[in-house]
Amino acid sequence: MKSSNPFETKPNETRIKICGVTRPEDACLCAAAGADFLGFNFYKSSPRYIEPKHARRIIETLRAENLHVEAVGVFVNETPEEVARIARQAKFNAVQLHGDEQAGDCRRLMDDGLRVTKALRVGADFKFETAAAFAFCDAVLLDAFDRNLYGGSGARFDWSIARQVVNLVPRLMLAGGLNPSNVQEAILAVAPFGVDVASGVESAAGVKDNLKVRAFIKAVRG
Repeated sequence: MKSSNPFETKPNETRIKICGVTRPEDACLCAAAGADFLGFNFYKSSPRYIEPKHARRIIETLRAENLHVEAVGVFVNETPEEVARIARQAKFNAVQLHGDEQAGDCRRLMDDGLRVTKALRVGADFKFETAAAFAFCDAVLLDAFDRNLYGGSGARFDWSIARQVVNLVPRLMLAGGLNPSNVQEAILAVAPFGVDVASGVESAAGVKDNLKVRAFIKAVRG
């Protein structure tokens, strides 16, 4: 695993986060193919939910294989105390808050030494000032709004909104409906710090597809 901060390294390269990892073989595949971040979903209602002890085993496998990638714990409306506890248990240093968390929650976790990405869902009532309010975080992630889901829907939103948010936050992660066929277009349209994919590289929820993963990464790096 990387000892350096992947938010700061490779300044001229679009970062790649592959989310919803549930299997060690998929984690190794994604890391070996060139992913910068792997997301482990600790939201129990998600089809990609993973128990912290299983995430820790995967993270330890990556370290044993000397595969360079940053593990990110993904949470929805957990208390800062519970997020920090699971981070210690599973041994990761970065978290993504994908629910209705407030700025104070993010600051408390950053004070605990965790790198924090705040995810915001873009719907009809999206307000740019909401994104600006989280500009102190390590990154802000934009995803498509879904009334019933907190991400992983495979739905796309208006990228012109993301292009404006790029100017409001230090690092923008773009998610929502990305796949090997459209990610290069998305990067050209938005110029994000990084891109985040889950369903777009899967054969089933939580099961990554070898060819799709490699095609996605090749499209980003190309």
